[in-house]
Amino acid sequence: MLKKAVFFIVFLSFSIPLFSFSDQTTTERKINENKEYISFMNVCISNFGSSDIETFFKVYEAHFNAEVAFLQSEYARSFKNVYQSQTIHDDLYNKVLVDYYHEHSKLILDKLAPSIIKSKNKSARLYLTLAYRDRSFSKNLQMAALATNPRQHSYRMYKLRDAIIISRRSMRYALLALFESQSIEIKKKIYDHLFEMEREKGNPFYVRFLSKTGEDYLKEYNRDFNDYEKEYTVELQTKKETYMEQNKDKSLQELQENDNSKYLFEKNVSRRLRFKMEQRTAEYLRNGEFDKANDIAVKYIDDYNFKLILAAIEILETGSKDEYPGFDFENLKTHHYDDFSRLRKDNAIDLFISRVKVVDDIGVNGKNTNPDKSSVENDTEGNLDKDPGSTVENPQ
Repeated sequence: MLKKAVFFIVFLSFSIPLFSFSDQTTTERKINENKEYISFMNVCISNFGSSDIETFFKVYEAHFNAEVAFLQSEYARSFKNVYQSQTIHDDLYNKVLVDYYHEHSKLILDKLAPSIIKSKNKSARLYLTLAYRDRSFSKNLQMAALATNPRQHSYRMYKLRDAIIISRRSMRYALLALFESQSIEIKKKIYDHLFEMEREKGNPFYVRFLSKTGEDYLKEYNRDFNDYEKEYTVELQTKKETYMEQNKDKSLQELQENDNSKYLFEKNVSRRLRFKMEQRTAEYLRNGEFDKANDIAVKYIDDYNFKLILAAIEILETGSKDEYPGFDFENLKTHHYDDFSRLRKDNAIDLFISRVKVVDDIGVNGKNTNPDKSSVENDTEGNLDKDPGSTVENPQ
């Protein structure tokens, strides 16, 4: 009886396609992993790498065909396309890291260093130190990546991606050092510009203090809330009626959930609290206590850190050209967007998506319509038993 049970179990183990299930899950995992690498690189190429867009196109097209093959249950072919994509992508990651992060950060840090050191601001010097430290750390990660097996593309890209992230942090510290090194008067202009940017988006925070100096500033500072409420509610009601008329097809809940209109539906208690916080912010800014002002403003301005540094760059671009001769502030803005993984230029994938084609398709007669195989596929066929980027068996 025991022999029959053992025979039955062995028979089932050979009859159930366990390995095809493993092929499918392994390939799916590699496709999703590769998709993340491409999504990360898309921001880098979009912002900086216009000269490398054709190489990135080859990376994306190979990945696209991997997804198509996966949908056709061609898991071995799908895996080969992923490996082909990563073979090209590996070198592109390293090139982008060197050309657009290590080299650019070195130039920017060296140009900013004299004015930051001259300012004698302790916070600025600390941020500059951290910026140089992270740049060196990024280069160490690059060395660790390049020291691994050349066929382990997935692991190499993982380390190179970390190196890019650390290099971005280096640039963020550099921009913070640039901001901290400014004089009190320049910082006040930066904050006024920040609040002006928010006013244009409908945010009422600190609007009543903008463009006011001297006696007008003090009069607004000592103003009573009830006096402010009478004037503000009349203006608010007019804006609300106009907004409701323009969006009469939408429900009140939909309108209140809209970020652009949330202040039109601000409650009286919230408005009273904001009024007091604006007074404190005005006092802190007048006395040059910017850290205390930040603690309040960050609660009323979404994405505060990004907007504050952007405002600093724009103010310095218009008023400090003598202090930073020949400095490319547009490139600095691009780096600032990139530090937060945001696109400042056209999406690279959108530029070539219409040129992507399905290759290695199977025709009606069952023959391969594109029998020519790439060198990468020839290299993987029969030679690689395992995925170079992991310990999981190749679905082939």
